[in-house]
Amino acid sequence: MQPVKRNIVILQILLTLSITLAATLTMGCNGKQTSEETSSDSTHTRKYIVQIHTKQPNLALRILDTMETRKEMESYNADYIRMAIYHNVLSQRRLSRFHCLRAVNNPDFKKKNKEDYCDALRMLAELDYKESRYSSSINYAKKATDEARKRGNRQLENKMMHCVGRNTVKIGNPKAGYEMMWKATENSEKIFDENPDMYTADEVIYSFATILEMMLKEGKASDAIPHIHEMTRRMEKVEKSGLLPEYYMDTRKASIYAIIMNIYDKVGDIKSAEKYKKEFEKTNIGKSETGKINLVTHYLTSKQYSQLLKTTQAMRERIRVQMQDSITSEYLTNLLVNEFEAYKAMGNERMARLTAEAMLTIRDSIDKRTQENDVMQLAKIYETHEKDLELADQDRLLARQKLVMYAFIGLLIIAAVTIALMIYYNKKINRRSKAAVATISQLVEQQDELSKLRPNNITDGNTDNFVKEISMNQSVNMLKRDDCNSIEEVAKRCGFKDEKTFTRLFESHYGLTPSEYMHWNKLANKKKDNSSDMKTSFIRNMSHEIRTPLNQISGFVQLLTDPNVKLEDSQKKEFNDIIVDQTRHMTKMLNDLIEISEYESDKSRLPTSDITVNSIFTSVMELYAEAKPGVQLIYETVDDNIVITSNHDAIVRILSCLVDNAIKNTDSGFVKVAFSPASSGGVFSVTDTGRGVPTDKAETIFERFYKLDSFTPGVGLGLTLSRAIAKRIGARVSLDTNYNAGARFTIEL
Repeated sequence: MQPVKRNIVILQILLTLSITLAATLTMGCNGKQTSEETSSDSTHTRKYIVQIHTKQPNLALRILDTMETRKEMESYNADYIRMAIYHNVLSQRRLSRFHCLRAVNNPDFKKKNKEDYCDALRMLAELDYKESRYSSSINYAKKATDEARKRGNRQLENKMMHCVGRNTVKIGNPKAGYEMMWKATENSEKIFDENPDMYTADEVIYSFATILEMMLKEGKASDAIPHIHEMTRRMEKVEKSGLLPEYYMDTRKASIYAIIMNIYDKVGDIKSAEKYKKEFEKTNIGKSETGKINLVTHYLTSKQYSQLLKTTQAMRERIRVQMQDSITSEYLTNLLVNEFEAYKAMGNERMARLTAEAMLTIRDSIDKRTQENDVMQLAKIYETHEKDLELADQDRLLARQKLVMYAFIGLLIIAAVTIALMIYYNKKINRRSKAAVATISQLVEQQDELSKLRPNNITDGNTDNFVKEISMNQSVNMLKRDDCNSIEEVAKRCGFKDEKTFTRLFESHYGLTPSEYMHWNKLANKKKDNSSDMKTSFIRNMSHEIRTPLNQISGFVQLLTDPNVKLEDSQKKEFNDIIVDQTRHMTKMLNDLIEISEYESDKSRLPTSDITVNSIFTSVMELYAEAKPGVQLIYETVDDNIVITSNHDAIVRILSCLVDNAIKNTDSGFVKVAFSPASSGGVFSVTDTGRGVPTDKAETIFERFYKLDSFTPGVGLGLTLSRAIAKRIGARVSLDTNYNAGARFTIEL
C-alpha cells in the first residue's frame, strides 16, 4: 500500500471513530435515552405517576427513582412529588418533610418551577405546625408570603397569614394570633368576591372553621359562640355559589356542623347542640356509619349512654367484619375513651375495667406501630442520604471520564489534522522526490513487519504499545484479587523480565507503583464494608434508644391505669412526670436526628449577614438562663461594636448544643461561653469544669450516639449536630485537647 493511500485510510478510520465517540459521549453525558427507550416506556411520565399514586404509591415512588436516575426528571420535581405521596397517601410526615426540604433547598427549584416552589414552602409551614415546630413553621410561612407577594398570589399570602396566626397562638400570644386569623378570614371572603372559583370558595369556610376548631381545642368554646352565625352565613354563601362539588360541600358541612355541635356541648347548651346534631345527620357523611363517630362526644355530654354504646359497638363490629386496620389514636380517643366514661357514669365497673384493658392493649399496639414507623422512616432518610453520597461520587467519576474522553477526542482531531497535513506534504514531496517517497514507504513496511513480531521477554526496549497495554491490563486484574500477595509472581505471569522492570513500567503507565495500587484498592473495599456496617449500627442504636423510653412509658401507664394498684397522689404525679420526661426525651432525639440528616444532605452554604456577638449571647441566654444546682453559667459578653459575618441562627444552635453537653457533663464548678476575635472572624468557646474528654476520644465523641459513659443524660447526638451545622457555615467545631481542667469546645469561624 502506498503511504498516501495508507494515510487516507487511517484518516477515514480516525474521523469515523471521533464521530462515534463524540455521539456516544454526548448521549451518555446528557443522560438522554434513545427514542426506543423513551417512546416504549410510557409509564415514565409525570402524568402517569399522578394517575396511579393514590392507589399504587410504592410503584409511583419506584418510577420516580428510575426517572431521577435516568435524568428523565429533575431531582427537585421528583422530591416534590415524593413529598405529596408520603403526606397525602402514606401519611408519613417525616419522609414528606424530608423530601419537601430537599426540593426547597435545590437552587434550581425556585428558578425553574416557582409555582411548585411556593407550594412546597406552604407545605413545610403546615408540616412544621403539625409537628409543633412553631418557630420553623412561621419562618417558612414568611418565605412563602414573600414569594406570593412577588407573584401577586393573594390567596397564598392570605393562607400564610392564617398559618402564622395559628403558630402565634401556640407559642403563647393568643391575642395577636387570633387577630391575624380573623384578618385572614376577612381577606378570604374579599378574594372570593373578586375572583370566585372552587379554591377561593373553599378557603372562605375552611379558614373560619379552623379558628372555631382551635378555640374548641384551646378551651375557649364560650368565645366561639358569637361567631357561629357568621360561620353558617359563609357556608350558605358558598353553597349557594355552586362552585364546590356536591360531595365536597357535603364533607365541609358535616365537619362544620360537628364542630358547632361540640362547641355547644362544651358550654352545656345541649338544646343547641341537638339542633346542629340534626343538621349533621342530614349530610351524607352524617348518615354514614363512619361519620357517626362525630356524635360520640355529644352522646356522652347529653348523657345518652345507651345510644353512645350502641354507636361505638356498631362501629367496632363493622371494623371486625370488614377487617379494617382502624386501630388508630382517633379510634382510641373517640370511641374507647368515651365508652369507658359512659360505663363509669352508668356504674358498670366491670365493663369500664374491660374497656380500660382494651385501651391499654390498643395503646401498646399504637406505640409499637409508631416506633416501627419512625425507625422505618429514619432508615429511609439515612438510605437516601447514603444514595446521595454515592451519586455524588458517581458524578465526580463521570466528570473525570468526560474530561478524559474529551481529551481523547481532541487528540483524535489533532491526529486527523496532522495526517491531513501529512497527506498534503507527502503529495508535494512525491512530486519532487520519488526516491524519498520510496524510502518512507520502505520504512513504514518494515515497521508493519516489526509490529507483528512478539518477543519472548517483555522489556523496556523491545515491546510495542499494544502488547504493553494487554500486559498492563492483565496485571491490574491480578493485583485486584484478594489472594494476590506477591508482585514478583504477577510480573512473572504477565511476561515481564523481572519485578523491577514491571514496577517501573506500571508506575509510568498508571502513576502508582503496584504495591501502592494494592494498598488503595484494599482501602476502597474496606470503605464499602464500613458504610454497610455504619448503616446497620445506626439502625440498631436507633431501635435501642427508642425502645428504652417506650418501655418506661408503657410500664408506668400500666401502673397508672391498673385498677388493682393503689397509688398515692404523689406517686401518680411522679409517674406522670417520668412519662412526660421520657416522651420529651424521645421527641428531642428524633428531631435531632432529622435535623442532622437535613444539614448533612445539603452541602450548600447557609446565608450570612453582619451580626453582633452580643446578639448571639442574648439568644443563647434565652435558652439557657441557668445551668443546674452547683454549676454556674457564665456569659462573657463583649463590646457591642464587635461584628462578625455569619449565620445568626446556626451559631446559636451550635452553641446551644455545646452548652447543653457541658451542663450534662458538669456536676460542680462553671460552664462559660466566651468569644475571642481573630483575623478569620473569631472563635467562640464553651468551657466547663466537668469530667473532661480523653485525648484519644477527641474525634470519636462527634460520632452519632457515642457517649463517654452510660450514666450521662442524653443519647449522644448534640456534638454530631453541632459539627453538621458548622460545616454549612464554613466553621469548625473541635475539642481543645490542651485544656485539662474539664472540657473546652471551640467554634472557629
